[in-house]
Amino acid sequence: MRTVPFLKHKFLLEARGDADDSVLAEIFLLREYALIEPELKRAKTVVLDIGAHKGFFALYVRALNAEVPVLCYEPEEANYAALKKHLEVNKVQGVTSKNAAVAKEEGTLLLNVSEDSHNHSIVVAPGTTVQKKVSATTLEKIVSKFEKVDVLKMDIEGAEFQIFENTSSAVFKKIGVIFMEYHEYGPEMRAENLQKIFEKEGFVVQKIPSKYDKRMGFLRAWKA
Repeated sequence: MRTVPFLKHKFLLEARGDADDSVLAEIFLLREYALIEPELKRAKTVVLDIGAHKGFFALYVRALNAEVPVLCYEPEEANYAALKKHLEVNKVQGVTSKNAAVAKEEGTLLLNVSEDSHNHSIVVAPGTTVQKKVSATTLEKIVSKFEKVDVLKMDIEGAEFQIFENTSSAVFKKIGVIFMEYHEYGPEMRAENLQKIFEKEGFVVQKIPSKYDKRMGFLRAWKA
């Protein structure tokens, strides 16, 4: 465990290797989610963290907003155990976590487990060492439980395309802001496809390409 200062907080976090270090830096040092900090600070109903990894983003949200409920989904068991540990040792309240994937349909799926803790995927297999069965739910089922979703954060290594291509307008109407990482790992996986879907549903969309990998970047979508 090491201490990671952020705003008025000093989080105790465990990072094992370069992959964890990169996620820590992305969230707490580079503040790559800074564009949605105003919405996170104002959030009251719920923030959804889809692809929660080891809980770093959930802690980031809690540092910005002491009250809003946060709901996390993380399918990989080692990451999920670390997430639970980070919530416990930092005495974080109001964060609920589920050891499950989010996909286009419910059921049991195979998760391609990567050597890097943040590259696990249900649709692509970069550096895969093993496949594990995981439970899956849908974005529609998650959102149906809430009157409104203030912020939807998503980082799920390519599965974002199948999810949003199968998301109904009723779900989109409940979501205030989407901030997601896109992964163009195949010819059919294009950020522009997601941008068109979001714009059709009434969102304004900003594309933010990665400085490190031209296949990746962020999409920020909000209602004007």
